[in-house]
Amino acid sequence: MSNRMQTIRMIPQLGVVSLVTLAWLLLGCGVEVGNPSEPTPTQPKDSYQPALPGTSTVPIDNIDTVEPVEPVKFNIRSLVENQYDEAITAAFDFAFENTGAALALATNESRTCGQQEDGSLVLNHQETNSGTRPSGQGQDGTLVTESFSRVFASRMQSPDMALVCNTSLTKPKLDWSALTNLITDGDLERTNSRLVVMSPSGEFVRESSVKSAGSHQSMVNKVNFNATEGLKLGRTLTFNTDMEINTRSATAAATILNTNISTVATAPLVVNESYNAELKLRSLKIVSGSVSSVKADDGLTVIMHYDDVVMDVSGTCRPVSGKITGEIQSASNPGQVQETFSIAFAKDENIILYADGTGSRLEFEPCRIETDDDDDDGDGKGKGQGDRN
Repeated sequence: MSNRMQTIRMIPQLGVVSLVTLAWLLLGCGVEVGNPSEPTPTQPKDSYQPALPGTSTVPIDNIDTVEPVEPVKFNIRSLVENQYDEAITAAFDFAFENTGAALALATNESRTCGQQEDGSLVLNHQETNSGTRPSGQGQDGTLVTESFSRVFASRMQSPDMALVCNTSLTKPKLDWSALTNLITDGDLERTNSRLVVMSPSGEFVRESSVKSAGSHQSMVNKVNFNATEGLKLGRTLTFNTDMEINTRSATAAATILNTNISTVATAPLVVNESYNAELKLRSLKIVSGSVSSVKADDGLTVIMHYDDVVMDVSGTCRPVSGKITGEIQSASNPGQVQETFSIAFAKDENIILYADGTGSRLEFEPCRIETDDDDDDGDGKGKGQGDRN
C-alpha cells in the first residue's frame, strides 16, 4: 500500500490557525468502540438546532451576539474556547502526528524518533508558527492574528510488536497490517497568543495569551484494516492540562484565569475515524465524551458534552452535525447547574448560545488539511497538496 498520507495542519498561516495540542488515550479503559460507522461530512449549514429543552432552530444570523460585559460570562467564553480547542485538537492529532507525512507548513519545526530496547519509541516534537485569518462575515467580520509554540515529548508502544522509526528518524513507521493496539503517552507544553480586531476598521475587540502544560495519553485500537478499502480506527482520548489564560476585551478589563482542563473521568472522548486505501482521512466523529474546566480561584466549572459530532475533514476541522452542549456549575455550590448552553456552528463562525437566546462569538481554531506524497519508507519527504480553508 502506498504511503501517501494526509496531514492535518493546525497552523495560523494566511487564513489558518494552528491547533497544536497533543492528546490521546484510549480504549483500554474498558470503553467499547466496536466497528465505527462512516459519517459523511457535509459543509456546515447556516443554522443550528440548539440542544436545549424547549428551543427551536435558530438562524445563526438572528442570534444576538455581543461582547460579554459581565465578568462571569467573559470568563466562561474564555474557558469554552480553550477547552474546545483542547478537545478538537486531541480528536485530530492522531492523523496529524502519526501518518508519516511531511510537515511542510511549520515555520520552525524539529522532530526526532528514537527506538528503545524494549520496542517502544521516544518521540520529540517542537514547532512554532504565526499568522492572520478572517473570521465571521459582513459587518461582524474580524481578523484574528495568532502565534503559537509547543514542545511535546512522548513514548509510543504496542503490545503487538516492536515499533520502528522511519529512516530519517523523525517519525514512527507503522505497519497497520499487524498492529491492533498503539499506546502513546507524553507531556505537552505550549503557548499561544490571539488578537481579534474588526475588519476592515481594525477596531480592537479582544486579545488573549495562553500558557499550558499537561499530560496526554492515548490507546489506539485498530478496528478494521483492508489494503484495498483502507483503515478504520476507534480511539478513546484523555488529557489533563493546567492552563493560565490572560485576556481582555473592549468591554471587559484584563483578567488572568488559572484553570485545569481535563476529560471527565467517567466520560473520556470516544472517536471513530476512517482512512482510505492511501491513508487519507475520510471521516472523523466524536461519538461521546465530556471535558471540564475548573477555575483555580473560585471553583467555577464549565463542562462540555460531545454527542455524535461529525467533523468536517475537507479543510476546516469544524463540526458539521451532532450536538455540543454545556453546563455551568455554581462556584459556591459545586455540582449545582447554574446555566446551560449549546454551541451554534456555521461555515464562518461559532457562537456560544445561552438558554435566553443571547450569545457571544467564539474564536475556535480552524485547521488546514494537506495531502503528502510520501516515499516508501515513511520519511515524510513528499509534496503537500490539497491546502484549503
